[in-house]
Amino acid sequence: DGAHLAAGCKDGSIDLLRGEDLALVGVCKGHTGPVVQIDWAADGSKLQSSSGDLEHLHWTVPSSGHPISASACRDVEWSSWTCPLGWPVRGICDSDSTEILEVVRSSDALDVLATVDEFGRVRLVRWPCVREAASAIVALGHSNHVVRARFTADDEVLLTAGGHDCCVMQWRIV
Repeated sequence: DGAHLAAGCKDGSIDLLRGEDLALVGVCKGHTGPVVQIDWAADGSKLQSSSGDLEHLHWTVPSSGHPISASACRDVEWSSWTCPLGWPVRGICDSDSTEILEVVRSSDALDVLATVDEFGRVRLVRWPCVREAASAIVALGHSNHVVRARFTADDEVLLTAGGHDCCVMQWRIV
């Protein structure tokens, strides 16, 4: 809704800023590593975040500064999902969850989750992906790790950005 902006920091905190003037209104502290993914609840009342050391935490907005329990967020409708950890993405890993660098959910109309990993793989699975080692469509194109993935607004294309190969690829969803 634009009321707040969340910024993940290298020190493991999340700065909450007021949308209209970017004034600092809160700081969420709890991660032990840098914050790399943040998702908002559809109503703007909660955040979920993941850190580089694979912590997955939940927060109330505006924040009291400390994480809340995951069970307090079990029925939350999330406006996006980029965190590689959590119940609806527990089936994305074959064996080692540290391989997955990024996940991104499509819109409700498509119900697809894309994952990218350290080996240049782009995978598409059904959303939610709760069954272990779920079947996936796997595409290769990047020479090594893929650092970002995003669907276009119409969900017709998945864009991925490579790390060392510095390539941006477009994957048409058919």
